[in-house]
Amino acid sequence: MESKDKLLAESIGQIVSVFYNDTFSSVSFKVGTFLDFDSYSLKILENGNQTPTLIPRSKCIRLEIAGGNEHVDG
Repeated sequence: MESKDKLLAESIGQIVSVFYNDTFSSVSFKVGTFLDFDSYSLKILENGNQTPTLIPRSKCIRLEIAGGNEHVDG
């Protein structure tokens, strides 16, 4: 299984926190059915939303999945 697929499988229904490198603050999302982290952006489809939230990868320094120590450093 590709690491991106593993990340998606482990994050569905979980709270995902994204930490920003410019403000060192974080924002959390409850992942619905979609999480993609490519070379340009992090795309999260939250529960109950029709359009994904896009966060530029250049602004993300850390991604944490609640309930575990999984993280992706940017």
